[in-house]
Amino acid sequence: MCDSMRNNRNGDGAVPSDNCKTNDDLFRVIVSFVKSQLGLNPDEIFIDEHGSCINVTLKNVFADAERNAAKDKSTAILIAKTFTESFLSVRGILLAACTETLKMPVESATFLLDPQSNYASILLTVERLK
Repeated sequence: MCDSMRNNRNGDGAVPSDNCKTNDDLFRVIVSFVKSQLGLNPDEIFIDEHGSCINVTLKNVFADAERNAAKDKSTAILIAKTFTESFLSVRGILLAACTETLKMPVESATFLLDPQSNYASILLTVERLK
């Protein structure tokens, strides 16, 4: 894995040339997963490594209609609940893809969504091999 996984990339898959291959591959896995499994299309993705945790922050994940609906607190809660439940039903796909990409076990994946701020996070816990 890269010494530094700190990134700021556009959600369209554009990858700066100075990042390592593993990081590029992880970025592609995340983009593919959030688009195909959750129907999210973030403008930017930030990946940060902190010990055995990898935090993926997704910026501007919703379309205009969803953003407008999320202004209502009860609708925002419903949106967050729906996406969280969807994530739970497909997170095995993400765990398997990240484990294969990183060449080390990814033990867990947690999804957090704040519809009103239009941000989402995925927290991956990686088992460090000795």
